[in-house]
Amino acid sequence: MRLCTTFAALTILCLAFSPAPRAHYPLPPVMTGDLYVSSYYNHRVCVYDADGALLRDFTGGGLTHPRGLVHRPGGEVYVASQDTDAVLVFGPDDTFLRALDPPDLDGPAGMASGPDGLLYVCAANSNRVYVFDAADQWSGLIMGGGLSWPNGVAVDLHGDIYVTSVNTDDVRKYDGDGTFITAIGGGGLDHPTGLAISPAGILYVAGSGSNNVTRYAPDGTPLGAIEHEDFASPQSIAIDEEGRIHISQFFSDAIVVFSPDEVYEQTLTLGGTDAPRGIAFYPSDPASLPEGSCASGVTQLIAEPTVLQSATRLRMELSRPGQISLVLYDVLGRSVRTLAAREFGAGRHEIGWDRRDGNGQRVPSGAYLALIRADAASSTIRLLVVD
Repeated sequence: MRLCTTFAALTILCLAFSPAPRAHYPLPPVMTGDLYVSSYYNHRVCVYDADGALLRDFTGGGLTHPRGLVHRPGGEVYVASQDTDAVLVFGPDDTFLRALDPPDLDGPAGMASGPDGLLYVCAANSNRVYVFDAADQWSGLIMGGGLSWPNGVAVDLHGDIYVTSVNTDDVRKYDGDGTFITAIGGGGLDHPTGLAISPAGILYVAGSGSNNVTRYAPDGTPLGAIEHEDFASPQSIAIDEEGRIHISQFFSDAIVVFSPDEVYEQTLTLGGTDAPRGIAFYPSDPASLPEGSCASGVTQLIAEPTVLQSATRLRMELSRPGQISLVLYDVLGRSVRTLAAREFGAGRHEIGWDRRDGNGQRVPSGAYLALIRADAASSTIRLLVVD
């Protein structure tokens, strides 16, 4: 077996003392805490623990028909207030702080954080996405490409932007500068609302009209759909630190949970929530959310080609001690094996892989993804296994 990156023998994710590249945000966060849910009809945000128990709820600032939810550095919570055409900001103690209300922000819906501290807000009624910088200043618009009634937005590790286009039954993809790239659809998707991206780049799109969640490969190829009898107009999707997929259900006041392998686990009935729309996990350490940095503490991650037929090694260099995880995925986004999940000291380390999955079975030739996560940041390299 020969293992190499798709670009070169030496792949450097972050170089110490060099200018920081565009941030690679964690997908999902390294550690997630309580689940925040926007309660559409009673104009509140409800907070639940991992078992679905209601902890508290809050409102303020004229919040009306809340939609998207985003947590940003410092623990602040941003909530789209659909009927007041504003994004309301709450502190870690749930206190209303301020409002973002630029001209013509008409019907704010789904939201997402992205590289360099940017905030993306869907304006459903004006067919555009507003972009705010790290200081909450309106800095641009994403529009065009046939975008019609945008409801959800997500940003991948490379800064590309994905927006659900409800009236065209697909997802519109844009580059980091807002230039339209392509439309992603098919596979039975109807009336797409929320969406999320797995650590391996698989796109999950909630079809409120088709009553399913459609999956797409990073290149936009449909990969089938997730369906379940407890689905009742899927709205938003959130993924926890273990890769579990949480999907809010508008008509049943519930969240349906699947394992990272898309096996049904449970349905959380949400007492206190009336028509859940946006959902988002609160980071266990909000102060550590990235603000334009690369994988924290990781100086280099190197994948070396080898002449060995059954094994290879991944080397990494850490600028300081930290909790590191290194997980392999196949191109369909399925976890293949966890190679590391522990504390590492500063300096150079080697992690071996014998080409076997988590069950000890030899994996076939093909492309794989290695996701490294350190503190609250992450980076991904593509690997190619060749017999």
